[in-house]
Amino acid sequence: MNSDSQRYHIGCKDKRRNKLCQHCSRLMGALHVQLVSGAMNNILINLTDPSWWFTGVFFTLLLKYSPFILTFIKNHVGKSARLYFRGRHLKHKRFMKSRRHNLAAVNHQSAKSHAYFLMFVITCALYLVWYAAGPLFEIQKASFTLFIICVIPMYIVQIIWMREEGKAQELVAEYGKVRVTRT
Repeated sequence: MNSDSQRYHIGCKDKRRNKLCQHCSRLMGALHVQLVSGAMNNILINLTDPSWWFTGVFFTLLLKYSPFILTFIKNHVGKSARLYFRGRHLKHKRFMKSRRHNLAAVNHQSAKSHAYFLMFVITCALYLVWYAAGPLFEIQKASFTLFIICVIPMYIVQIIWMREEGKAQELVAEYGKVRVTRT
């Protein structure tokens, strides 16, 4: 083998000693030093980066204090949420009880539900025309977040319609029910 062919090969082994030849061992050593120095540079860059420190400290503290945070949420926020939903449930039950024997109230609730449905359909048609005409499409191309903010009223109308529809269906199902009690 001439000296040029020995320089450009890495990983040749001397079969008698099961070692790399001198030239390859020097190249591998230099490559190892470069890899280690590159890794050290990445570590030094990370140590000087404030976002890296924030991420490490934030998630460490989050994991350490998450049991305390969850206990606080369960005891304080959970209790007020339970009271809120319990009050809404009782208000809904009183609404049903007071109107289930009155045919006019049942018809009124049903008509109200249909009116909200028409309002939802008109809102959807308006947004479809607005999107097809271009202004809403341009907003979507410019910023998806702004597009979602512009479409929120349509979803609000849909939620109102769905809530009223549920009330109307339940009121129709409960119409004329009489509470039977033992005497």
